Amino acid sequence: MKTSTKIDSIRLAHHFKKDTINLFYVEKPYGEYSDPVVKIEILENDKLTGQLEIPFENIDNLIESLQKVREKYENDNALDIHEELSANIGGGQ
Repeated sequence: MKTSTKIDSIRLAHHFKKDTINLFYVEKPYGEYSDPVVKIEILENDKLTGQLEIPFENIDNLIESLQKVREKYENDNALDIHEELSANIGGGQ
């Protein structure tokens, strides 16, 4: 029998909507002898708009890829964009 355990809910960056992703551990997703998966639900304004299931054999690859995205972001944003102006905030002409 399929069983789902909610592990976490992550609010997304949108300030005016209730957009989140929910992460579940799912045992026996496709029947008695199927391997567990991680299910990610995508909710926009509290309505389910999509979901995906990731086999556990791919979890390490997913985590490594997310870490690469973080590293890319950190490398691209290492330079303070206001540093050249000697100001704490940006200006404009």
